[in-house]
Amino acid sequence: MDLERHLHSATVLDCQGRTRYELTLLIDGTVRVRFLSGTEAIVNLEDQRCLTPGVSIPDDLWPELAAMRPA
Repeated sequence: MDLERHLHSATVLDCQGRTRYELTLLIDGTVRVRFLSGTEAIVNLEDQRCLTPGVSIPDDLWPELAAMRPA
């Protein structure tokens, strides 16, 4: 079974309507961020930190990530 299609996801666009990031809320409550470069990072929403070594999350993306928090 492909769980990916059942997970909550969102696309963050730039001011010209192009995809900037793809966000997916994972089963464990973390969020996967896919960057345009193809890099992926896992973010812990509880303490607002990136769990993927060597990857930085831009400050302007945190509000979008916070919106992914489960109710």
